[in-house]
Amino acid sequence: MKPIAIITQARTTSKRFPRKILQEINGKSIIEFHLERLMWSKLPVIVATTSNKEDNAIIDICNKNKIPFFRGEEYNVLNRFYYTAKHYEISTIIRVTTDCPLIDGRLIADGLIHFSNCDYLSNTIKRTFPRGMDFEIFTFKALEQAFLNSIFFHEKEHVTPYIHSTNHKTFRIKNYSIKENYSDYRLTLDTKDDLELIKELILKFECNKFSYKKIISIINKNNYLADINKHVNQKEDNIYFRQAEVSDFSMVNTLLNESIEKQSHLVLKSIRVLNNIEGFIEKLQKDKFFIFTLFDLVPIGFVLLEKFQGRCAEISIALEKKHREKNYSSKMINLISDYAFEQLAIETLLCYIIRNNIKALKTFYKAGYTLIKLITYNNNECFELRRTKQKLTIK
Repeated sequence: MKPIAIITQARTTSKRFPRKILQEINGKSIIEFHLERLMWSKLPVIVATTSNKEDNAIIDICNKNKIPFFRGEEYNVLNRFYYTAKHYEISTIIRVTTDCPLIDGRLIADGLIHFSNCDYLSNTIKRTFPRGMDFEIFTFKALEQAFLNSIFFHEKEHVTPYIHSTNHKTFRIKNYSIKENYSDYRLTLDTKDDLELIKELILKFECNKFSYKKIISIINKNNYLADINKHVNQKEDNIYFRQAEVSDFSMVNTLLNESIEKQSHLVLKSIRVLNNIEGFIEKLQKDKFFIFTLFDLVPIGFVLLEKFQGRCAEISIALEKKHREKNYSSKMINLISDYAFEQLAIETLLCYIIRNNIKALKTFYKAGYTLIKLITYNNNECFELRRTKQKLTIK
């Protein structure tokens, strides 16, 4: 019986840097540095990997270091975590990932001390630690609810969105942070430049022997270290969505007015009723309205599915200006399109974009939509775009 244990997820088929956790520094693999530092927590450590034959190398390392493991699905990581925790009878799960070779086990142990009167605690809701020190702590009960109720791909791929985002009001959630903000430092492994920094920190400064505080101090005193991988584009933060609520009216109204001013694809008479609370409440009751957030749960935009006719519906989107240069728009469209196809039995989604809004046109192209024709829609010249169920991109 292991009432509390660390489960670290591992696979070798990363698209950005395949077999990255098997890369070696002085004859020791990245995953072994990771496991060694997790032991500082003095907690049981279990590796949750996949059933793919490519990950047999991970099992060999586990056997060599006498680390228990569990094998499960590759992309449904929630399923993998649930059955790992159930198999080992874990009541409190600490989730980490093996591409963090300098993670600090003592930091995790300290986070565990703060895990009281809550269902979920993380040091990533509001980031202050370097990337590569991430951890989440949650109860098996919360994990089981996520396992039984998650229906979206992103909930299954990233394990905890059902807890901290989709259904966050059901769970007691805590953030764990420090006063200083070092979240710009990259101590995680996604690219070869990240590996170069990690090699420098280990070979020259022996950072594998030091706490996260000492590692930060070393980087602060040697500016060239942060420069090694500062150009690396951090993988965009995951985005999450939930059903809209009446309390979202102010944010939606602000975004809508901005969209109308900029002549986006939301310049449709049918959607302007959202400018008053009565129209907004009617939309909530009649249509499918989704609010998108980042990990901190602050809304960044919305997607609306409306005008349902048989197996057809229309889709509209708005996103805060400061987030528009990122890839969030197409991700939002993809997530809700897939939801419509998989959960609502919709077969065709339509979108109408004002003729001069080229950015919106490109965004929907990227999300798998096809230009059908130029029409007059609500007294505006618009492009009609369409996506069918066969265009599904996330599975």
